[in-house]
Amino acid sequence: MSRSYLQEKLQIPILRFNVRVLQTFGLLLDNSLITNRHGHVLRKGIMYFTIFIHIQFIFGSVIELFISNDESHQFESLGLILSYVKGAMQLYALIFSGKNFLDLIKSAEVNFSMNGKPLGKTEIPIFDSYVQTANRLARFMWVSFVLTLSSVFFELVPTFNVSVENHANEFDSQVMGRRNTAYKVWTPFQKLNNPYLKLDIIYEMISVTIFFIMFTTINLLTLMLIVFFAGHFNLLAECIENLTNETGDVTNTEPIGPKKSKSSLNEEKWESLDQQRIGVDDLKTPDSVDSKNKDSKRKKRDKSAESLKFRNEAKLDLRQYIEHHRKLLKSSEKLNAVLSPIMFMRILSAVVIFGFDGFYITRTTDKVMLLRYVAGLLYSIMETGLTCWFASKLSLQSEMVGEGVYNCRWCSKPISFQRSLRFIIMRAQRPVALSVGPFGTLSMELFARILNSAYSYFTVLTQFHEK
Repeated sequence: MSRSYLQEKLQIPILRFNVRVLQTFGLLLDNSLITNRHGHVLRKGIMYFTIFIHIQFIFGSVIELFISNDESHQFESLGLILSYVKGAMQLYALIFSGKNFLDLIKSAEVNFSMNGKPLGKTEIPIFDSYVQTANRLARFMWVSFVLTLSSVFFELVPTFNVSVENHANEFDSQVMGRRNTAYKVWTPFQKLNNPYLKLDIIYEMISVTIFFIMFTTINLLTLMLIVFFAGHFNLLAECIENLTNETGDVTNTEPIGPKKSKSSLNEEKWESLDQQRIGVDDLKTPDSVDSKNKDSKRKKRDKSAESLKFRNEAKLDLRQYIEHHRKLLKSSEKLNAVLSPIMFMRILSAVVIFGFDGFYITRTTDKVMLLRYVAGLLYSIMETGLTCWFASKLSLQSEMVGEGVYNCRWCSKPISFQRSLRFIIMRAQRPVALSVGPFGTLSMELFARILNSAYSYFTVLTQFHEK
């Protein structure tokens, strides 16, 4: 598997698709796109419009929360505010850390090639498994995007023919004569007698579509980076473990094992004498003996040269693996730095959203709204659970590099080779971890605590509603 094949397979269907979507909205722009002035101005305009949409959603949902006297609408608005703040936090992190994201994406694409060296038979399945995992995650995310957007549009379209009389019972006295929005955001053009009602609904469709595109793409991009860096460490551990199989035995030409005792040497001497007595008639001539000695010396020289070649190849490969491990650790630190604010807001909002959605599911009687809440809760659980799962896998695979070193038959290697392995083993004892501020690090234990806290919120909301 060549480097060009790896680059093409990684760039087009997975990472590069997300990058192109974000670049369409003026994010993650590289030098090749900045040179086109008109295109650059257009992308910047789209980016500022996207920022405006996120700000509008946050402030509009806050206003909707205060002007509504309906308790269920207030709880729903509060949950949506957290979702909008989470989306805005992801967007701003991508804007201010765009260069770091581009470096991480480039590192994720290039590192699979292991410095241009083709992958072995045991390494190709590892690479393919992570690519297939990324493809399945991408399909799940975009199918969820289509279903969510369709449910929002389904609620918006019937409002073309709404009237005040038909909806008078759905609003309190403060918001009488206003139509409800699917995403609970206040706008000054929500009056039912507004002559530009259809244009307002079209604007809502566009803004909701942009918001969900950004939300899905950024979620998928962050998840893909975690998945691929876990794959990098897994692949590195496999390459180090197979180092002897790829380059041969790098030990000295002398056989490995305990020295022979004098008794065993005497036994071999008597066996040699017995063989000479048996084969007296078949004794070789001096010329044949000289020829045999030359062949033996030539074989020893060839074996010594081959052993030296294997030793040099192994040292070169090991040096590359150590440098590769250092680059992965540096990239992992950068990944933690750019994802920390995103994951902090994601975990914080997940605790509250889980509790609110569970509360809505037990209280609502509308089947359409029940379906929306169940779908939203399942998506949020899957999003948070997958993030914690692959973060745990990243930590585990970074630690497994040390086990790969231990399994590479290091005890039969030269002393200089063994000393070089110490650097990898020492660093692998501190696994990579993605921090989320005061919540600790991303892991399945954290996900269990999130579910426990969400259930506590659900219990508090239920008791408060009963009182």
